[in-house]
Amino acid sequence: AVLLAFIICSSFVVFASASSDNYVVDDANILTRSEEEELNEKLQAFAEKNKSEIVIVTVDDLGSKSARAYADDFYDDNGYGYGEDHDGMLVLYKDGEEGDREIYISTHGNGVEDYDSDEIIDSMIGYLEDGEYVEAFEACIKTAERSHSFYVDPVWIIISIALGMI
Repeated sequence: AVLLAFIICSSFVVFASASSDNYVVDDANILTRSEEEELNEKLQAFAEKNKSEIVIVTVDDLGSKSARAYADDFYDDNGYGYGEDHDGMLVLYKDGEEGDREIYISTHGNGVEDYDSDEIIDSMIGYLEDGEYVEAFEACIKTAERSHSFYVDPVWIIISIALGMI
């Protein structure tokens, strides 16, 4: 009975550490202020619902870094991520001339797998090519939402098995 009470009580513990309230960093200046605010609200709601953060970063120049190094460093250096595992992803869009644009997704912790990243990028490409940036980032959020709806935390699987055995 004590073990069962402990398992039930520990399942209600919520680990949350929202690192920032700003999930949109538009250094390439491709969004208006109101578009940034609207996207930021959607990303905050996503973080609260899915226990995972999405950060959108736009740049004109990566400096001497690769897209991967830039995205990974930006995510880590700015303390993004939900919970103690820093769950989430950073969507990096490097704006530029046709053929010089890049998009990269850096994932951290649980909830987003590599195949989900490919699906997210695919959902955005058409919009980005047409310069429809808000629509591209909204497609990213919707696709990530679908991906998260199928994700089951391994801890819950273990708890479910343990409770079933008891």
